[in-house]
Amino acid sequence: MKHNWSILCKNSTTDSINNTLSLTEILERLTINLNISKVSKLPDSFVIPFEFELVSMILDMPDKKNVFIKIELFNSHNEKMGGTENKLDVPKGTKNLRSRVIFNSIKIKGEGIYMFKIFLKEEKKDTYSHVADVPLEVIIAK
Repeated sequence: MKHNWSILCKNSTTDSINNTLSLTEILERLTINLNISKVSKLPDSFVIPFEFELVSMILDMPDKKNVFIKIELFNSHNEKMGGTENKLDVPKGTKNLRSRVIFNSIKIKGEGIYMFKIFLKEEKKDTYSHVADVPLEVIIAK
């Protein structure tokens, strides 16, 4: 099993006839516009309702085994801001697999480069392997 690529996007669609993937609005930067005139200062951390996806391509899938993906989000000070784990069901005969993990919010604690760390493990394995980092620049417009 080999991680090929991962990317953040606003959404993705798969054509049911050709099985082709379309990614919409690739995310490299998130600008948050805050009206701070209503508050005396920004909270230490806050959650922004924001729908987006992390799409990954995994090659050379193990036959008849499930794969687990873990995604952890870290801010620019390497503080963990959240994460998720999902089981990827691998249909028999699958050689390559696309994974879509959908998020509906993001926790923010200051500006900077946030990192989505991606880990994979095969079924019946004890530990995850770190396979990729996907950056997202966060800017807070005041």
